Amino acid sequence: MNAKEKANKIANAMVTRSVFDMNNEELKTARIHAKAQAHFVVDEIIEALKITTGHCELRRLDQQEVQSDFDYWNKVKVEIEALP
Repeated sequence: MNAKEKANKIANAMVTRSVFDMNNEELKTARIHAKAQAHFVVDEIIEALKITTGHCELRRLDQQEVQSDFDYWNKVKVEIEALP
């Protein structure tokens, strides 16, 4: 799943009501809250990666994979910010 798809998936999971049950103002507020919550979730994932990798002795191949994970989750954060 690419970063944009993951950002949408996480943010959509944060919306607890049907969009059809909301008026425009409620929908706008729900989007703002969903983005903030999705951002928090991704920050927690990145922090967990930092803790996990900080406690592990990583080989070069592992370091490249970990960097790839950090890059991916940082791209997801950017995509969350770009959500409407």
